[in-house]
Amino acid sequence: MFGVLLGVGFGGSGEGVNYFGDDPVVNSVVVGVFELVGGILVGVIIGFFLRLFTKAPSLVKTVCSFGLAYGVVLVSGILRLSGLGFLATITLGSVAGMKWGEGSIEVEKHISYLWKVLQVFLFGLIGALVDLGDLERDLVLGGVVVIAVGLIFRIPTAFSAVCKSGLTTKEKLFVSVVWMAKATVQAALGGVALSIAEEEDMDNDYLRIGRIFLNVAVLCILLTAPVGAVLTALLGPRWLNKATVMPES
Repeated sequence: MFGVLLGVGFGGSGEGVNYFGDDPVVNSVVVGVFELVGGILVGVIIGFFLRLFTKAPSLVKTVCSFGLAYGVVLVSGILRLSGLGFLATITLGSVAGMKWGEGSIEVEKHISYLWKVLQVFLFGLIGALVDLGDLERDLVLGGVVVIAVGLIFRIPTAFSAVCKSGLTTKEKLFVSVVWMAKATVQAALGGVALSIAEEEDMDNDYLRIGRIFLNVAVLCILLTAPVGAVLTALLGPRWLNKATVMPES
């Protein structure tokens, strides 16, 4: 959806390429569908390939899955079809994980260690792009309204997503509330529009729109991440029940 809307606003696939005609709306919609179907298909194929490593050591699984995921994202970025790569990465992990079973837990731990290092660079770079001089009052107020409206729809949607998960009502409410925290996706996508405008040498109007996207994304991080962390700490002990693990006989 992000790619489709970006394509409508910036023309082409959202990344400066017209694969399916010159009409930006038609091209963006077709590219969006192509990225959706193609991402799932590529992810399934790679996921089944990774299943061949089911009995391999967890470190080998980690290196293979991370390397293939990074390769897919890199190639899709070169082809200006970034959405395909991101979706393929999610799909391949799910397909491989269903076969690996408990072996995927160790892989997840290794990836989490790597993420702790890489997230420093991700958030550091997105913060370095922000120019505080661009944060005018109208922009900040408009950004807050957009974020608030988004949360009004997101919270009940998150609750409905876990309605049949077997959780208690309080646990469902907890999930829907703490999922309001947004940071990673905003940091990854916040500078995309500005980057496209700069790479394609677009006029100042597109550069201004790109900066607005970036600033609102950072504003979203600053507003929702701390609130989500506080609500998690406050509501967790009250709304969640600690599971009791029975010792094996």
